Amino acid sequence: MKRLILLLLLLLPISLAKVGIYSKDFSIDCYTYTDAVRSLRPEPIGVLVSYLRDLGFDVEAFQDAAAAFNYDGVIVPSCTTLEPEDINAFISYYRSGGGLLIDVRQDSPLAEAFGVARKSEMVEGVNTRSFKSVYTEVVNGVYISGAITDPNGPVKTGYEHIFYIGKALKLPESFNSSFATPDGKDVLGWKKGEGRVIVTGCLYCSGPLLLAEMVDWIEDGYIDFPDFVVQRRAIPQMTSPGGLLSDEITILSSDIKVRGEYAYNVGGSRYCNFELVKADIGNPEPMGDKYAFSARFTLKAGDETGACRLPPVLLHLEYDDQRRDVIVDPVKVEVVKGTSPWVEKTGDSLPWVGLSVVVLALIVFLFAKKRSERSRLLNEWRKLKRIIKTARIKRMKGELSEEAYKKLIAEYEARLQEIEAEMEMKGIPIPSVEGGKRGGEQPQHRRQPTGSGRKAPKR
Repeated sequence: MKRLILLLLLLLPISLAKVGIYSKDFSIDCYTYTDAVRSLRPEPIGVLVSYLRDLGFDVEAFQDAAAAFNYDGVIVPSCTTLEPEDINAFISYYRSGGGLLIDVRQDSPLAEAFGVARKSEMVEGVNTRSFKSVYTEVVNGVYISGAITDPNGPVKTGYEHIFYIGKALKLPESFNSSFATPDGKDVLGWKKGEGRVIVTGCLYCSGPLLLAEMVDWIEDGYIDFPDFVVQRRAIPQMTSPGGLLSDEITILSSDIKVRGEYAYNVGGSRYCNFELVKADIGNPEPMGDKYAFSARFTLKAGDETGACRLPPVLLHLEYDDQRRDVIVDPVKVEVVKGTSPWVEKTGDSLPWVGLSVVVLALIVFLFAKKRSERSRLLNEWRKLKRIIKTARIKRMKGELSEEAYKKLIAEYEARLQEIEAEMEMKGIPIPSVEGGKRGGEQPQHRRQPTGSGRKAPKR
């Protein structure tokens, strides 16, 4: 009898978490942003619903705030109508254990009920980049690089940046900052209490991975998708028109399936003028705990020299019935005139002139690589110092909780130790703390890493 009951339980359908998108009077015209440089053009709510369904979420739109209790998580976009009774319904829903993703692209009375408001200043930055997906298009949005992130937050902040058009957020003490610009402007905050809340200053600015992580978290407070790491490199890093080039992308994870697409979001900056020779980016077989993509190009003949970039690649990661779309950033390639030492040769020997070119090119390449490595380490060292300083200022001002502050400091000081160890090994002087000058003394006392404390995904 017990076996029969167990069998019947196994045959029962599994109840999937359900997400609702509040769409009462949603206006695309209200959400759209355009000025002389930047623009933001979203698609209708129905397109967003379809895309989230493609990712494996059970999603539907609704217009009556009282129906929020029918869902495990609720998305409340900007440019919707929120009457006092609607706000009260969502607050009651949160207090009963529900999850809210609140968009503050425009002033939101619902966000203000949680103590979150928009600041007067826009988030600005010198790095701008275009981003396009099925649900939105951001042209020259601020590309937040070197952000201050919360390792215990509801999103995997290590794999995707925010393309942002909007104002900074003012978060109360009860909220943790998930994303902040290097100068300390918050653009994403979260809170876990009676229920769950994420507040973002631009829902439609969120890249595909970030959007999926936020929706996953508001369902039950956990990220169910396995951890993964994406690596990309071009071989060689220096070539010439007509030369062969390999693009290698590796995904470190043994639990997911992977597909890839070339080229994603091409345009807006200079990409290599290449011709695809051979690509293995369809459905690669797993190699132990990783997947490896490989594409081979030949750069078209021309007079172009200098730096170019291989275009972004869109990866589709699949786990059970879930999917994540990840944009892999472009990779830089140096293009030089003349015959590249990596171009395939025929014959039994190279002419002496060709050999001289090879040797000279190798010398230049090694010298440039050494200088580039020095610059990379110094820049990362200075960036980490700025981030730690900003976090301390935010803590002193009461804009960052003690718990979040300690976790951030532990993470970034641990990374700082790694950078300094690498600099010492390569004979690169560590700058002094005062003014960031070269040749200063090294810090004598450093905090030891304490671990990220990230919760394991719920299975």
